[in-house]
Amino acid sequence: MKKIFIILTLLTSTSAFGQLPKSPLHTEITLSNRVFSTNSNLLHLEQTIRQSLKNNGGTLMYLQFAEPPNRPALLNSDIAIQEYLQHNTYSVYIKSLISLAQLQSAGIIGWQTVLPEDKISGYLKDGSNDLGNTVEVLISVIKTMPEATIAARLATHDLKLTAEQQWKQQGIWQVEVPLDYLVTLAKEDFIKFINPKFNPQKLNYEVQGFTNVHAAHQPLLMGGRNLNGAGVTIGVGDDTDPEHVDFIDRVRSFNPIIASQHGINTTGTAAGNGIKDERDKGAAPKASLVEDYFSQIISNGARYHQDFDMTIANNSYGNILANCAYAGTYDIYSQFTDQLTRDNPNLFNVFAAANDGTMSCNPYPTGYATVAGAFQCSKNVLTVGSLGKTRDITVPSSSTGPVKDGRLKPEITAVGHDVRSSTYNNGYEYLSGTSMASPNVAGAAALIVERYKNLFAGQNPKSALVKLLLMNGADDLGTPGPDFKYGYGIMNLGHSLNMLDSNRYFTNTINTNQEQTFTVSVPAGKAKAKIMLYWHDAAAAPLSTATLINDLDLTVTTPNATVALPLVLDATPSQVLVAATPGIDRVNNVEQVVIDNPAAGTYTIKVKGFNVPEINQDYFVAFDFMDDTVALQHPIGGESFNA
Repeated sequence: MKKIFIILTLLTSTSAFGQLPKSPLHTEITLSNRVFSTNSNLLHLEQTIRQSLKNNGGTLMYLQFAEPPNRPALLNSDIAIQEYLQHNTYSVYIKSLISLAQLQSAGIIGWQTVLPEDKISGYLKDGSNDLGNTVEVLISVIKTMPEATIAARLATHDLKLTAEQQWKQQGIWQVEVPLDYLVTLAKEDFIKFINPKFNPQKLNYEVQGFTNVHAAHQPLLMGGRNLNGAGVTIGVGDDTDPEHVDFIDRVRSFNPIIASQHGINTTGTAAGNGIKDERDKGAAPKASLVEDYFSQIISNGARYHQDFDMTIANNSYGNILANCAYAGTYDIYSQFTDQLTRDNPNLFNVFAAANDGTMSCNPYPTGYATVAGAFQCSKNVLTVGSLGKTRDITVPSSSTGPVKDGRLKPEITAVGHDVRSSTYNNGYEYLSGTSMASPNVAGAAALIVERYKNLFAGQNPKSALVKLLLMNGADDLGTPGPDFKYGYGIMNLGHSLNMLDSNRYFTNTINTNQEQTFTVSVPAGKAKAKIMLYWHDAAAAPLSTATLINDLDLTVTTPNATVALPLVLDATPSQVLVAATPGIDRVNNVEQVVIDNPAAGTYTIKVKGFNVPEINQDYFVAFDFMDDTVALQHPIGGESFNA
């Protein structure tokens, strides 16, 4: 049946840049190390700035605004916004004296000083971590500060930048510092945050039929889509320069290491061609590949995206594992990756959740709150859990959420148990873990990109759309609706491609207090309707306990005028096993409304900008209809089997 939908956009009035309608404000700001209230005495602020500038070339402050600030006007007053915290409060760098009248005209309503302790990761302050006398750290500095200036400022402390600087394109620098000197270093006005530097670790501990990837491979005459990843480039960050007949002619490798079969297996799972054994073909067997050592696929991501059109990157590693204190932590690595996605909106990063699901992180039930900290906690990546080759084979080692700010991770699961793929000497081997689940999803994402390029004259899709289609296309597992173990469920590429082919998605841009409505027609006889809103959120400040910056709301009004709300989980330790219930979400940058047995008719989807301090937020909405029937996914014909 042909699906028909009509789009109607209703916008509230908007005014000039920096003059958007006000959002609800609170004066209490929660950081990872303390809670403070903003001070409304602007005369005292003027005096504090004056005193600070006597001792430094600039000063880092927290400023709260009545509404999203006019950034160009602030720069003219030598106020440079650095990072958003909460409740229209930002960290800013001030380089010159500012009068009381200027502060008032800028819309500033509150302020507070930045303490050195605010800038230091709790991991570095935790005495139980055996860090030694000297630690290698990442320091985040104020925007646009030249490298020579940073080096000169560090030299006054007898410190210097290390030779390796893989994160510097976002103002993040590597330095070796005596552990007992961190507070002194944090007093420097140009330093925003000090994070431990981690060395990434690999995550170790019939696939395609279960996730509907095999059907996408099949020829058109056999009901498939003839997709194989051709014309798409997948990046793989892992521990090995992979050599295997299945993909050797399609790899650009910048990885100097040959460490283990792990990297060979993940590469083959994503894009192996099954030359020696067709049963071991990867998800995107004709995709091009870019390989680099672990997180260098992220730090070099912008360059690989520009030079090689890398649109997907698989990341089967973690920075710090089996550590309850750091699990679920949003840090400088998370911030870097979120900003990378915002700066390169066609680049999609997929991460393995980790294999710490048997760990007990009190007060959570065993296995919960165990998703690896850092990259996996980025808002704009897709974090993947692991499952067996049937719905009945659970994988206890697969890490589960929530992450520390209460967000849903992982968002999706895929087969990661006993995955047979490429190994040494052009052979094949079984490996298990979320490391194997993640490249299954990355390869499937390549097929979505390929299909989009087929439909739209070679254009690459926005990665927000790719992530949305994968999440909303997943088959629900576990408790009804999203849950902290399986996310939105097991990947079903067929559903994702159906939404793309049927044009069951739309996109727009929104600001604070704007409302935009769209109507869709739901056919008769459907068992379920799933409507999902997703947006790539702005990168958050590592020192903030709340990482959601731009907050959008989704509602769906049924033909009988009932308003359906998105399903929301409770991240309280005692409630993580409880099924999601309809409500208001102030934590996640994804919301899903599920309507069981929907009546045929016209449904109204409404997106509202509850609070959008980083203005002009792009978003996507996708909708899917489920039939109450059994569909054969595998085999569908044309397969070959060994007797």
